[in-house]
Amino acid sequence: MNNLEIAENIILKAGEKLLAFYYEQEKVILSQEGRDIKAQADSEMEAFIRSEIRKEIPDASILGEELGDESFEELTGFVIDPIDGTMNFSRTNPIFCISVGYVENGEPIWGLIYNPVLKELIKGSEEGLFLNGNSFTRENITDPKQAILSTGIPTYLNIDDNGFFSISKYDENF
Repeated sequence: MNNLEIAENIILKAGEKLLAFYYEQEKVILSQEGRDIKAQADSEMEAFIRSEIRKEIPDASILGEELGDESFEELTGFVIDPIDGTMNFSRTNPIFCISVGYVENGEPIWGLIYNPVLKELIKGSEEGLFLNGNSFTRENITDPKQAILSTGIPTYLNIDDNGFFSISKYDENF
């Protein structure tokens, strides 16, 4: 099995484990600063995914959102976000996913996004885009007026009492 096939098996297993956290009445929130939160499930899921990768590939380099860098050498290895959309997850909103990708020499090779509630696994690689194993393509929209934008409110934005946004911290990459 190659590392993509290994990761597909792991992300599906992780999805089943994450559902147990999702359906808990009270989710344990470890920290919250505005809309930027960390749930207990974040750290536990990342530890689980790391452990599963290590069982199959003991010397794998892994970079995770919650637990940081474990020997991520020369920008080659797995990149993990155990719960992408933690705010939605914490409020039992089904729009969240587990994200696992692989990078070689700083270049993305493949990525997996799995929403365990909707049972949707999206895979992107040189071979194309796949939703639950079925090939799909994006529409070739070039006119911004025809585009659809779906987003959450980034944690670095403040919302005042009138609903207006302001940037709460400066990020030179913004």
